[in-house]
Amino acid sequence: MSLMTDIQGTPARVWSLVSLLRAHGGELSREGVKGWLDPFDTDTKGTAISNTIRAAASLELIQSDSTSYSLQLRSDKMPETLMGFADRVHTKLVETPADQGNSVILEVYAWFVANCAREKGTTWVERESADSLTEKIRVAITPEGQPGRFNSTRYTRWRDWIAFTGLGVDLPIPRGQSFYPSATVRLDRELEALRHRFGIGEQVPADMFLDALVQRMPYLDGGHLFLEAAGRIGWSPPARQLSIVFSSALRELDDEGVLELKMLGDAPNAFALHHDPTHRKQAFVSVVLNPGEAKNG
Repeated sequence: MSLMTDIQGTPARVWSLVSLLRAHGGELSREGVKGWLDPFDTDTKGTAISNTIRAAASLELIQSDSTSYSLQLRSDKMPETLMGFADRVHTKLVETPADQGNSVILEVYAWFVANCAREKGTTWVERESADSLTEKIRVAITPEGQPGRFNSTRYTRWRDWIAFTGLGVDLPIPRGQSFYPSATVRLDRELEALRHRFGIGEQVPADMFLDALVQRMPYLDGGHLFLEAAGRIGWSPPARQLSIVFSSALRELDDEGVLELKMLGDAPNAFALHHDPTHRKQAFVSVVLNPGEAKNG
């Protein structure tokens, strides 16, 4: 039971199920759920609804077992907005232990971030076919002698959940659509907690800021998922040098005034951003968090 095995449980369907249960006081019969989610009985085998229920249960959003007559929300404090729900899902994925099925989602994302850092760019992604890409991921994240944890079927749904949580986009390329990791929306959402911790308008040392952030986004530079991914691809991240994915997100938020990256001369303790000759910020020693309203994606 996971988002990668119950692949017909899309983000939109899981959100619909949660919203439906909340609208009915937190509990509804399975028959009632079927009537609301599939009023025209198009899901004759019940696969989509069953997958949706199991996907929601894997995120610990609902209480359910195969013999229960009704479905119940596990909390009466469910988010009321779609982005609030995305925040809830992201937090749950970050907290997921490595031995549970949903852990693969952020492990794969960390693999993308580490590879983009090693390749110093993202153009390598579009050169890969879906089959080639997913085979490389499967080999990288699957311990020797164990069944594969990833494939091309799961890749499609993985991209849906990653985009939903604000961590990636599909961009048009000559051969079709290609996924690119982009952490800007999610980083912006996570800054609210850091504002509460460090305050608004205060200069926060870069190392302190980054340490706090990767606790919430462990697939970025310095986080435990990022370091595991770097080890899997046999690459050692250079000290105090941020990846293109992390650097791009920080620069975008700096440009928008959400935060300010500050540099003092040639400070030896600075963190270098991925080289971009078109941008005025190349390194920083501290960060100022400004008031801001989180993006909606």
